[in-house]
Amino acid sequence: MKLNKINQIVLQFEDGRKISIIQNSEDSPNIGIGAYGNYGETCEVIIDGDKKPKGFLTAERLIEFLQGRKQL
Repeated sequence: MKLNKINQIVLQFEDGRKISIIQNSEDSPNIGIGAYGNYGETCEVIIDGDKKPKGFLTAERLIEFLQGRKQL
């Protein structure tokens, strides 16, 4: 199975939890294993303690998701 190339950002909340934001690279084929999202449109995010990632988040939805999770 061919793997897609991804772009990843890893950051840390003040409480120590880490967050990973990934997106398929522009030149990645839409086959195989990759991020739940489309380059330049949506991304996938997971925070320490989550059981599964949240995918296909637009910029606005990512901000809403992070604002809601900041307090946990």
